[in-house]
Amino acid sequence: MTCAAYMHRFAFTAALLIVPMGACAAQSSPDDPACQPPPPPRGATLANHARIAPPTEPGEQMRIRLRFEDVRGKPHSGLIVYAYQTDAQGHYATGNGETGCYRFHGALHAFTRTDTDTVGAVSFETIRPGPYPGRTDPQHVHVVVQFADARGFYLNSLVFSDDPRVTPTYRVSERDAGGSGIATPQRDSAGTWLVTHTFRFARAPR
Repeated sequence: MTCAAYMHRFAFTAALLIVPMGACAAQSSPDDPACQPPPPPRGATLANHARIAPPTEPGEQMRIRLRFEDVRGKPHSGLIVYAYQTDAQGHYATGNGETGCYRFHGALHAFTRTDTDTVGAVSFETIRPGPYPGRTDPQHVHVVVQFADARGFYLNSLVFSDDPRVTPTYRVSERDAGGSGIATPQRDSAGTWLVTHTFRFARAPR
């Protein structure tokens, strides 16, 4: 089981359960409860745009734009957004001396912060993730959000409607916050996948 799968098991039931964005120290496996979404790097200045996969990462180029709103459509400004994914072969690739949760999330991850204006959006440059080898999970990007004065929590993973693994059974299984994470990708004239999606969820309790 991945760290994300462990967190998803407990993150939400019928009501929103908030999961700490704590430090990750010396986990023995992804199932270790100490493996929680990591905080942003200490002292980091977060922008509303970041790169998950470097330009040299093999795979199909993808550009993701995510908007975050409350249930009435008001944007969540100043929201920290952490995203991570597999490489094109479906592995959480490491090799850059990852420690803590990054040993399970891999090297392809990034932090952003939503605009402080009326948009409430972030964007990522990356590649299209591969599915887990030998499993039926759709291609996906994990999305974790954190309000400035609250704890972080997982939303439904961002998945793609053209993936045959997004079955009717999968569609009804999405029980995390944010509503459906299913988005429809389109290619631009250069062949880059473009994905736009809006997550809607209530303001997290403090």
